Amino acid sequence: MRKLILKVSMSVDGFMAGPNGEMDWFFKSRSEEGAAWLADTLWQAGLHIMGSRTFYTMASHWPFAKDAVAEPMNAIPKVVFTSKDKLDLQAKGLNAQALKDANASPDAHTWAEAQIANGDLAEEIKKLKQQQGKDILAQGGASFVQSLVATGLIDEYRLVIHPVVLGTGLPVFSKLPKPSDLQLVEHIAFKAGTVVHVYRALGN
Repeated sequence: MRKLILKVSMSVDGFMAGPNGEMDWFFKSRSEEGAAWLADTLWQAGLHIMGSRTFYTMASHWPFAKDAVAEPMNAIPKVVFTSKDKLDLQAKGLNAQALKDANASPDAHTWAEAQIANGDLAEEIKKLKQQQGKDILAQGGASFVQSLVATGLIDEYRLVIHPVVLGTGLPVFSKLPKPSDLQLVEHIAFKAGTVVHVYRALGN
């Protein structure tokens, strides 16, 4: 069974965004070191899962980006969790032909070919974990992350903690049904002040 890994950027006080989804604080401590770590994290995954809002945001950016993160972000297959029966790719200019016409990355077809998961979240995750392949990497948005945490199915947390205190916002663990014991397996500090804590969920 492959692992489910949650990678999330957060403030020191545990928020992944401001009250209205603000992410301006995130960009202040980005670095080449952090980008290299993220690219390596992405390459370790065989599947990238996310909510629909994050999908549309990422799909409008990464097919046209040229940095170190773009290649794995575009190359890895995607599954989008949504209540809808299909993604609105054509209207948003994200279908295969539109991406080709816009001179997107050769690997950008993975956005146009993203699969949909619209059943019960926990059951869909269990099915994905049973499939063969490299590990599953989950990213935002906030509602999706909170719901994913609530399932208790995350095997590993990769918490990217930025040197900022927000005071209020969208918390990562607000829907956790009960305390969860974790084992620290890696700690990385970047010169820009961001630190990564990698935790293994005990009992999964």
